[in-house]
This record gives sequence, structure tokens and C-alpha cells, in this order.
Amino acid sequence: MTVRSIPSEHLKSFEEDLIEPWPPHPIEFPVTEGEINFFPRHIGLVQFMVFEKIYQFRSRYYRMQLGVISRNARRAGRGKHVFILVPETTEKLLREIKLGPGHRPAETERVLRAMYFQGKTPAEAGCQVSDKTLLRHLKRAEKIVDVLGPRRDNPFGISLATIKISYTVLRYGRDGNIDIRRYFRGKIF
Repeated sequence: MTVRSIPSEHLKSFEEDLIEPWPPHPIEFPVTEGEINFFPRHIGLVQFMVFEKIYQFRSRYYRMQLGVISRNARRAGRGKHVFILVPETTEKLLREIKLGPGHRPAETERVLRAMYFQGKTPAEAGCQVSDKTLLRHLKRAEKIVDVLGPRRDNPFGISLATIKISYTVLRYGRDGNIDIRRYFRGKIF
């Protein structure tokens, strides 16, 4: 007779559910003007049309994609930049970027806002600065705002991929009516 063990991440989430049986309300992600319509970008036009008409297919696909992203983030050697920024935290970061020193802070804030709230790439947002400048401003603002807080010892590091993944995950959650907290426990700031 073989005995199967329960993976440690499942035990940890079970323990957290026992400690906090009534979790807080789901994360709300606002609908903003200028958001990309063709979402997710990597699907074909026929599949996009099916998702637009049939909610169950869209929701099932979004759950599957959230699972894939969260599993990839937990794999060894991956996930350094995969954590989710909530809109309140992002607003603090963008405010700090706009008011801070450096090369073209207003332009950097505009582009990062378009990336986070509209899902655009820097090229689609009409970026006038390099990705290196965007990243430098983002890292400086993250240190000032102290997004990671007491979890600074974790191997997290903010990057442009964090902004892109945050938009994608929050849009999956909003459009599919899915609570993303169970997929990214301990990775939502």
C-alpha cells in the first residue's frame, strides 16, 4: 500500500484558511478608458469571438491561465518578478515616480500607467524613454514606497514584467469573475 503525501504549499494554504476562515473581499480592478479590447492577446480571432459570446468558456479558460501563471511562478528558479500589485499600491508608485527626480518622470509615469491600467506595451503607449529608464524609475519608487515591506527577504524584484503580469492577472480575475487570491497567496501587494 502506498501513501501519498500532500505537497507543502497545499498544507500551508489549508493552515491559512483555518486561521482566516473568512477572507477579505475580492480585489477590485477598475475598468479604464483606452483598455485593449483584444484580450488575451495570444489567442486567435475565432476563440476571442467565442469568449465574447459564451461566458463559461471565457471563465474556464481564464481559470486555467491563472493556474498556469501561478504554477510557473512557484517553480524553482522562476517567479522573481511574478507578484501582483493592487491598484492602490500602483497609484502610490506612480505618484512617487511623477514627483521624483530623474530623466522625464512625467513621461515614465504616463507610460507605466498605460501599461498597468490599459494593458498596453510601451510602444503602444507611445513611449519616449527607454525600457531601462522605465525600470530605473520603477525600482527607485518601489524602494521609497516599500511595496514588499517585511517580505523584503523574499526573492522578489519589481520589473516591467511585474506590471504586465499584474494587469493580465487582474483582468483575468475581473473578466472571468475569479478571486485571484487563492492563486497568488502571499504574492499580492
